[in-house]
Amino acid sequence: GDNAGVLERGQSYISLREGSLGYGVRGKAPIIDFDGQIIGVISVGYLFNRFDQWVAFYAEPLLVELLMMLVITAVGAWYFSNHIKQKMNGMEPSEIGLALHLQKSILTSVYEGVIAIDRKGKILAVNKSAAEILRIESYFEQLKSSSILEYLSNSQFFFQTPFEKNVKDEIIVLNGQ
Repeated sequence: GDNAGVLERGQSYISLREGSLGYGVRGKAPIIDFDGQIIGVISVGYLFNRFDQWVAFYAEPLLVELLMMLVITAVGAWYFSNHIKQKMNGMEPSEIGLALHLQKSILTSVYEGVIAIDRKGKILAVNKSAAEILRIESYFEQLKSSSILEYLSNSQFFFQTPFEKNVKDEIIVLNGQ
């Protein structure tokens, strides 16, 4: 009953209708011969109950895979965040910010010169008093990324093992100061 548009006018269309087997989606197109005459109709359709089965058949495995990827990603993110937290001594970002603020406050409030270095001599922390005593305050911002050997002529004091002897309040001469 819905072939008139195809057979009479040569139109192609898609319709949603109830047919003899139930509701479905149908697509219709004319068959045209070499002379341009309409000689038939091509009609393709899917019943909604079959369409639901088709979606369920293809969508269910996809949903299962997406759910598995979501679970694996969540577990991986949890392990990664715990790993990062362990590397940060169990501190949250706000606690790290507070610790850095406290470190900076303590370094600036101490009158004595304070220089902290790693085993290779790279400066980890320095306060302004130390830079003033060594007369290198113009390089203060660059000190934290450089080696102590670049600024001191007598640096053996910094490379002794602290456990060899108990060093407290020892007066040393560095750069003539």
